[in-house]
Amino acid sequence: MLVFLYGPDSYLREAKAREIVRGYRAKRSGLSIGRFDIGTERDPEGVLAEARAFVRNVSLFESAKLAILRISSFASLLKDDISWLRASRDTEGLSLLVIADAAPPKALSFLAEPPAIAQEFKPLSGEDLRRHIGREASLRGMRLSDEEASRLHALHGSDLWAIATELDVLALADPLNRTISLNPSADFMRTLQALSRGTSREKVPALVRLMRDNDPGKTFNVLAAFLSGEKKRLMADYDVMIKRGTLDYETALLDFVIR
Repeated sequence: MLVFLYGPDSYLREAKAREIVRGYRAKRSGLSIGRFDIGTERDPEGVLAEARAFVRNVSLFESAKLAILRISSFASLLKDDISWLRASRDTEGLSLLVIADAAPPKALSFLAEPPAIAQEFKPLSGEDLRRHIGREASLRGMRLSDEEASRLHALHGSDLWAIATELDVLALADPLNRTISLNPSADFMRTLQALSRGTSREKVPALVRLMRDNDPGKTFNVLAAFLSGEKKRLMADYDVMIKRGTLDYETALLDFVIR
């Protein structure tokens, strides 16, 4: 069996690849998985030799094999490699998952033709992109307004990796409410609460977002007003060093987070 995933949108492509691997793991006990990157800085023939050895060598403890071939350059494949790929489709107990950035050239057109299962991943746009952003937010337990989805689109375009990173930061900065607001003041205060009271895992992304979207002096002073006890005294010490010129707001905030 051969599955071919291709196209310029690597986020969707890799998500589908992970889904396929999970499915194989769930359905096949004794599954052996081999991963091979072809066309990178490593010698492509050496990598293909490893792939052939993986397919050829069968262990008593293996009931099935899944060979994952990532091809960054079709030009790196020789005629013998192409013949081997074509023949491997019919190898009993073997599944091939081939992943590439682009559609195959004519010599490799069989990758995208039956009986192979092929799926292309083009960059999302319009309503498809908005639906994707909404699904990604739901996976993180957040409710996302149409306005905020549009903001993410305007900020990152169709870069789904950047959108996912932004949503991860939002989810970590607001672990309880998980309601994204377009109100800058409300958003600032929620993120500040994550910085002042959150876990170490929540504080770092909260600081990243605050530093990106706000003046560090404002963040420092509002944070200091929220704190009490030892944390309040620590901020006072920072303030003295800032006024003396031996520390800046950014460094003070970072030190507060990593303590």
